[in-house]
Amino acid sequence: MDSTRQQLMGGSRGKLSSNRACSRVKGMVSVYTCTLNALAGLERTIESVMRQRFTKIEYIIIDGASTDGTVEIIRRYSDQIAFWISEPDDGTADAGNKAIAQTSGEFVFNLPAGDTIPEDFLEIAMDRIMTSGADAVFGDQRILHPNGILEVVPGDPGYKDDFEYRQLDVTLGAILYRRKWFDRVGPYDTRYKVSMDREWFFRFHAFGGSAVYEPRLWMQYEGGGLSERQFYKGAWEARDALVAIGFSWWKSNWACLRVISWRFVTAILRRILTGPWYWTLKGRYGHATNMLRARHHV
Repeated sequence: MDSTRQQLMGGSRGKLSSNRACSRVKGMVSVYTCTLNALAGLERTIESVMRQRFTKIEYIIIDGASTDGTVEIIRRYSDQIAFWISEPDDGTADAGNKAIAQTSGEFVFNLPAGDTIPEDFLEIAMDRIMTSGADAVFGDQRILHPNGILEVVPGDPGYKDDFEYRQLDVTLGAILYRRKWFDRVGPYDTRYKVSMDREWFFRFHAFGGSAVYEPRLWMQYEGGGLSERQFYKGAWEARDALVAIGFSWWKSNWACLRVISWRFVTAILRRILTGPWYWTLKGRYGHATNMLRARHHV
């Protein structure tokens, strides 16, 4: 990547801010999207945010100096985006930190490029987090595979009961946080290239943060993204993060081996079995404490 590329920015706010903490807006959700050469999926993500029934939103987009026409798409929606910037970065964690630094809302939600949420997502999430008093709220993830199968990965409401073992069952793609926790816990650790959001969640938990599960919430993404392409690296990063923070070495390693083993088994089954048999078995014997449920996408 050319680090000398000119910095581009825009949005209704119009400028970069070095400190947004003093102007935190009560009841506002800051939604942010980090992207790099994701032209094919970015527009549906933007539209997903624009369709939200909950309207007290500011939208921030951080682009890592894309060269595929991404900036042109962003500019098309610039008047509906609070702030956007396009410049080289040091990966997803670095981009996420840039986004968090620009947020004005009391709550934050990360929606990566290509991912979508239903129009009532923020409305439901805000109602749940306000009535529960929790620090975060999360739901389910839906993975749309290239073969048209929609795989539903449910969140685990009891993840705290055996955290080291069950932490991988928290669906971090569909989680809304109170912004103050980024001030308490600190930024994303840029040493983690795949599991940066999970490492941050471990620290959130270690600091006493509490998340509640809401079954009406879900977000959807297409299979084949970074977390899937580098699944094994992400699992080991999660293990390293747990141990570094001070969680049980034995449980952390066992949890990592559990998911890696299941991934290996499913890869073999996918080669051996025809489509319907594979998805039936995967749905019945899911990789997590909460089983995976698979069904044909309509």
